[in-house]
Amino acid sequence: MNKWRLSLSISGKIVYLSHLDLLASFERALRRSGLPVAYSLGFNPHMLISWGPAHPVGVGGDNEYCDLVFAEPVDEQWQQQLNAVLPDGLHLNSARPLLDGATSLMAAINYAQYLIELPDNVNTTALDVAIEQLFKSDSCVIERISPKARKRLDIRGAIDMLKRDGKLLCLSCRLGGTPTPKISELAEILGVTVCSARRTGLFIDGNNGKILP
Repeated sequence: MNKWRLSLSISGKIVYLSHLDLLASFERALRRSGLPVAYSLGFNPHMLISWGPAHPVGVGGDNEYCDLVFAEPVDEQWQQQLNAVLPDGLHLNSARPLLDGATSLMAAINYAQYLIELPDNVNTTALDVAIEQLFKSDSCVIERISPKARKRLDIRGAIDMLKRDGKLLCLSCRLGGTPTPKISELAEILGVTVCSARRTGLFIDGNNGKILP
């Protein structure tokens, strides 16, 4: 078997797929490609694909990661072969082989950066005040409702950087350990409407600074 780490971009209408639906679309493309993807053993075998942090619905992604295992060696054309059958909006940027024992994406990735586009009529003065107040506060509690529970979560510790650049918001968040804000939750806190958003990068933040997975 040989294992590869893939970087994918997500854009267009496909950003509105749930993470599970996105995974299903990717797996269907792999089947169409005819590439020798490895499967797990057991009663219900599945493709050996390991994903990084889940893709947020409605948010584009410049570099989303997954690890893919092939059952046999692949030739140098396999990336073009896969791109030819991926759905519109999903694109394989690059891939590199992984050594045995490489840390999993979910365990390694702990930092994300986002770019958020705001409407032309955004009140930049009020927005700047809201950002300043957010960073002056030790906590920022939001209520998150799911079909099973209603939770109050403090997202302040996850927000590392938030700044305005014209009608764009640049956001950097820590992943893992503390609850990470959704783009919609952050927009509500700041009192703004979001036109579009994309995750521009996922990183491993450690002793050597921020590096790509």
